[in-house]
Amino acid sequence: MDILSLFVIVPVLTVLALVFSKGLKQVRIISMIGSFIQLGMAIHLLFAYFRERAVNKSVMLLPKIQFGLKISMFIMPLALTEFR
Repeated sequence: MDILSLFVIVPVLTVLALVFSKGLKQVRIISMIGSFIQLGMAIHLLFAYFRERAVNKSVMLLPKIQFGLKISMFIMPLALTEFR
């Protein structure tokens, strides 16, 4: 499972856990846990990008948009994943 897939799955699981929570305190705890998991995944993804950038300088830092007769937009290669 790819980390980008987890950025969709974790919030869904958090919402499902919120549906079955009973009180305000449980809602806050579940929300905090889901937020910390997503924050950890985001930090991990950032450092994975920095490691890839150190090895391969052709990895773009920011999206590049060119306007003219042809509009082309390039996004970070880490955002493009293969589904196997």
